Amino acid sequence: MALKGGRGFTAMVDAMFFILLMAIAFSVLLSMTGPSEKADLQDADDILPLLLETDIEAEIDKECGPVTVRMCEALVYDFYRDCGAGRAAAEILDSHFMREGAYTLCVRHDGTSYTLGSGTGIPVSSCTINVTGDVFSAVYVLTVY
Repeated sequence: MALKGGRGFTAMVDAMFFILLMAIAFSVLLSMTGPSEKADLQDADDILPLLLETDIEAEIDKECGPVTVRMCEALVYDFYRDCGAGRAAAEILDSHFMREGAYTLCVRHDGTSYTLGSGTGIPVSSCTINVTGDVFSAVYVLTVY
């Protein structure tokens, strides 16, 4: 394709300039709207009840195989047998916050406790929930950093 005269070249340069200008305009617009689209749930009062009511499959007894239980029950079973609830809770919270040191989840049962997460910095919010089931009672404290 050969360009004849100066008008063809000028039209091509104008088109390239227009494309460049539009790319810059769209990148500026997208960078301005990006930070406002953060995750809706960042408050511990919103996150902890949802986490504890989540149904997961946990291997409570090897003979029975995996069973579906609520997270609050499975985290208590994790005190006695590694049923995978702690890993599942940490995976859910990690995928929600998507940054290191964003939270700590402390589970207390019968005078013992364990903590998930490595919260660093200044705590932003905290939520404590006491759960009493048929065969257990536990306290869950989620702190968001």
